[in-house]
Amino acid sequence: MPREDSTKPKRYSHSVHRFSFLPPQGWQVVEPGPGDAVVAFIGPRKGVGSPYMSVEVHDAKGLTLKEYDKLSKERAKKILEGYALVSERDAKTGNLRGHEVRITFKRNRLPVFARIFYGINRGRLYVVTCMTFRQMADQYAAAFDKALNTFRVW
Repeated sequence: MPREDSTKPKRYSHSVHRFSFLPPQGWQVVEPGPGDAVVAFIGPRKGVGSPYMSVEVHDAKGLTLKEYDKLSKERAKKILEGYALVSERDAKTGNLRGHEVRITFKRNRLPVFARIFYGINRGRLYVVTCMTFRQMADQYAAAFDKALNTFRVW
Protein backbone atom coordinates (compact mmCIF):
# COMPACT_ATOMS: atom_id res chain seq x y z
CA MET A 1 0.00 0.00 0.00
CA PRO A 2 1.50 3.40 -0.96
CA ARG A 3 2.38 5.72 1.88
CA GLU A 4 1.10 9.25 1.91
CA ASP A 5 3.84 11.84 1.52
CA SER A 6 3.47 14.05 4.60
CA THR A 7 5.85 16.66 3.12
CA LYS A 8 3.60 17.29 0.11
CA PRO A 9 1.06 20.10 0.66
CA LYS A 10 -2.55 18.94 0.77
CA ARG A 11 -5.20 20.65 -1.34
CA TYR A 12 -8.18 21.74 0.71
CA SER A 13 -11.52 21.30 -1.10
CA HIS A 14 -15.00 22.35 -0.09
CA SER A 15 -17.56 20.48 -2.21
CA VAL A 16 -20.61 22.44 -0.99
CA HIS A 17 -19.15 25.87 -1.76
CA ARG A 18 -17.18 24.62 -4.77
CA PHE A 19 -13.66 25.87 -4.11
CA SER A 20 -10.23 24.46 -3.39
CA PHE A 21 -6.69 25.69 -2.80
CA LEU A 22 -3.37 24.79 -1.20
CA PRO A 23 -3.15 26.41 2.24
CA PRO A 24 0.29 26.89 3.77
CA GLN A 25 1.68 23.56 4.94
CA GLY A 26 1.22 22.76 8.61
CA TRP A 27 -1.41 25.41 9.31
CA GLN A 28 -4.34 24.41 11.51
CA VAL A 29 -7.71 24.01 9.75
CA VAL A 30 -10.79 25.40 11.53
CA GLU A 31 -14.20 24.45 10.11
CA PRO A 32 -16.29 26.46 10.20
CA GLY A 33 -14.06 29.45 10.72
CA PRO A 34 -14.94 32.40 12.95
CA GLY A 35 -17.67 34.82 11.89
CA ASP A 36 -18.86 34.14 8.36
CA ALA A 37 -15.83 32.08 7.37
CA VAL A 38 -16.55 28.67 5.84
CA VAL A 39 -13.01 27.68 6.76
CA ALA A 40 -9.99 29.31 8.38
CA PHE A 41 -6.32 28.38 8.48
CA ILE A 42 -4.18 29.48 11.39
CA GLY A 43 -0.41 29.49 11.11
CA PRO A 44 2.14 28.87 13.83
CA ARG A 45 2.26 31.46 16.58
CA LYS A 46 5.29 33.71 16.32
CA GLY A 47 5.85 36.76 18.48
CA VAL A 48 2.60 38.63 18.99
CA GLY A 49 0.31 36.23 17.13
CA SER A 50 -0.46 33.85 14.30
CA PRO A 51 -1.00 34.51 10.61
CA TYR A 52 -4.51 33.73 9.44
CA MET A 53 -6.37 32.94 6.22
CA SER A 54 -10.09 32.48 5.75
CA VAL A 55 -12.63 31.90 3.01
CA GLU A 56 -16.17 33.26 3.11
CA VAL A 57 -18.80 32.37 0.52
CA HIS A 58 -21.97 34.43 0.20
CA ASP A 59 -24.90 34.71 -2.17
CA ALA A 60 -23.86 37.63 -4.38
CA LYS A 61 -27.50 38.83 -4.41
CA GLY A 62 -27.02 40.50 -7.76
CA LEU A 63 -24.15 42.69 -6.52
CA THR A 64 -21.34 43.59 -8.86
CA LEU A 65 -17.74 43.55 -7.65
CA LYS A 66 -17.74 47.35 -7.71
CA GLU A 67 -20.84 47.48 -5.49
CA TYR A 68 -19.42 44.92 -3.06
CA ASP A 69 -16.11 46.80 -2.98
CA LYS A 70 -17.86 50.04 -2.02
CA LEU A 71 -20.00 48.37 0.67
CA SER A 72 -17.01 46.48 2.07
CA LYS A 73 -14.89 49.61 2.41
CA GLU A 74 -17.74 51.55 4.04
CA ARG A 75 -18.25 48.75 6.56
CA ALA A 76 -14.50 48.46 7.28
CA LYS A 77 -14.25 52.20 7.97
CA LYS A 78 -17.04 51.88 10.55
CA ILE A 79 -15.88 48.77 12.40
CA LEU A 80 -12.07 48.65 12.13
CA GLU A 81 -10.07 50.95 14.38
CA GLY A 82 -7.47 52.92 12.41
CA TYR A 83 -8.64 51.53 9.04
CA ALA A 84 -6.47 52.60 6.10
CA LEU A 85 -6.56 51.43 2.49
CA VAL A 86 -2.97 50.67 1.44
CA SER A 87 -3.64 49.58 -2.15
CA GLU A 88 -6.20 48.00 -4.44
CA ARG A 89 -6.25 46.46 -7.88
CA ASP A 90 -8.18 44.19 -10.18
CA ALA A 91 -6.69 40.75 -9.67
CA LYS A 92 -6.89 37.09 -10.54
CA THR A 93 -6.33 34.36 -8.02
CA GLY A 94 -6.19 30.84 -9.39
CA ASN A 95 -9.04 30.77 -11.92
CA LEU A 96 -11.17 33.56 -10.40
CA ARG A 97 -11.02 37.16 -11.55
CA GLY A 98 -11.87 39.78 -8.97
CA HIS A 99 -10.54 42.64 -6.89
CA GLU A 100 -7.91 42.78 -4.16
CA VAL A 101 -7.50 45.33 -1.39
CA ARG A 102 -4.68 45.63 1.08
CA ILE A 103 -5.56 47.39 4.30
CA THR A 104 -4.18 48.12 7.73
CA PHE A 105 -6.07 48.58 10.98
CA LYS A 106 -5.53 48.06 14.69
CA ARG A 107 -6.60 45.13 16.84
CA ASN A 108 -5.96 45.46 20.56
CA ARG A 109 -3.84 48.52 19.69
CA LEU A 110 -1.53 46.41 17.51
CA PRO A 111 -1.19 47.17 13.77
CA VAL A 112 -2.65 44.50 11.50
CA PHE A 113 -2.13 43.99 7.77
CA ALA A 114 -4.82 42.28 5.68
CA ARG A 115 -4.91 41.29 2.04
CA ILE A 116 -8.47 40.61 0.90
CA PHE A 117 -9.43 39.14 -2.47
CA TYR A 118 -13.02 38.89 -3.63
CA GLY A 119 -14.56 37.54 -6.78
CA ILE A 120 -17.95 36.40 -8.04
CA ASN A 121 -18.62 33.09 -9.79
CA ARG A 122 -22.04 31.63 -10.58
CA GLY A 123 -23.84 33.97 -8.20
CA ARG A 124 -21.46 33.27 -5.31
CA LEU A 125 -19.22 35.90 -3.76
CA TYR A 126 -15.90 34.43 -2.59
CA VAL A 127 -13.91 36.45 -0.06
CA VAL A 128 -10.40 35.23 0.78
CA THR A 129 -8.70 37.08 3.63
CA CYS A 130 -5.01 36.82 4.51
CA MET A 131 -4.11 38.58 7.73
CA THR A 132 -1.20 38.97 10.10
CA PHE A 133 0.26 41.54 12.43
CA ARG A 134 1.94 44.25 10.41
CA GLN A 135 5.48 43.51 11.56
CA MET A 136 5.10 39.95 10.19
CA ALA A 137 3.53 40.90 6.82
CA ASP A 138 6.75 40.53 4.80
CA GLN A 139 7.48 37.19 6.46
CA TYR A 140 4.15 35.70 5.28
CA ALA A 141 3.78 37.47 1.91
CA ALA A 142 5.11 34.49 -0.10
CA ALA A 143 2.87 31.99 1.76
CA PHE A 144 -0.18 34.18 1.11
CA ASP A 145 0.78 34.59 -2.58
CA LYS A 146 1.21 30.86 -3.05
CA ALA A 147 -2.12 30.00 -1.42
CA LEU A 148 -4.02 32.68 -3.35
CA ASN A 149 -2.49 31.58 -6.66
CA THR A 150 -3.84 28.04 -6.14
CA PHE A 151 -7.42 29.13 -5.30
CA ARG A 152 -9.92 27.51 -7.69
CA VAL A 153 -13.69 27.61 -7.99
CA TRP A 154 -15.83 25.24 -10.01
